[in-house]
Amino acid sequence: MKLDYLKEISESINDFEDFILTGWMLTPNLKVRVNEIEMKPDEYTEADLFRIQLEFHGEHYEATLTKKRLNGDFPCFAMIESFSESNLMSSLVELIEDEFWEHIKVLCLRLEQLEILESSAP
Repeated sequence: MKLDYLKEISESINDFEDFILTGWMLTPNLKVRVNEIEMKPDEYTEADLFRIQLEFHGEHYEATLTKKRLNGDFPCFAMIESFSESNLMSSLVELIEDEFWEHIKVLCLRLEQLEILESSAP
């Protein structure tokens, strides 16, 4: 999926629940869902942590990404784990960090915007 198209589609979703239930197919073999966000304690103006579910060649993974790493100079998950005995994890990480990091960033930042809007609603 092209980055510009992903930005356009993700910005069209205005409901937090709809967004976290959406799986984004970035390639025929890579599906991503940002399904949880933790905001900084006592402050609902910035995210602290994102949890991301990944499906790569039919294998399932869960990754954790801090806001600091998301905005850092070097793309890197804080943690990633597999739910199977797959040997594809290094290929998955390499693919995301080389080609799809900006896609992950767009999704995380959009979820952060939706969380802030939802928490500030009357």
